[in-house]
Amino acid sequence: MSGGLPRPIICHKSSCCFTIASFCQSLHRTIMTIQLKSAEDIVKMRVAGKLAAEVLEMIGPHVQAGVSTGELDRICHQHIVEQQQAIPAPLNYNGF
Repeated sequence: MSGGLPRPIICHKSSCCFTIASFCQSLHRTIMTIQLKSAEDIVKMRVAGKLAAEVLEMIGPHVQAGVSTGELDRICHQHIVEQQQAIPAPLNYNGF
């Protein structure tokens, strides 16, 4: 695309017509924005990461043929609530 106007991209919805340039601008405004974290935010992120890593280490030996994902979820949930004394945030996330 040299020199001319960007070609429109048309999707199957009649109300959805945009150019590549407008899509990229929108993408950079929403997804590509850098948000600086405070020292407190970083501490919280480290704690969450350590808790998540601990759950992954704990559940590894339980992942075996014949063990359902529902059972693995139950074991993880129990560990998070009882051992870590935390709240398993993704529970029922997007219907899962």
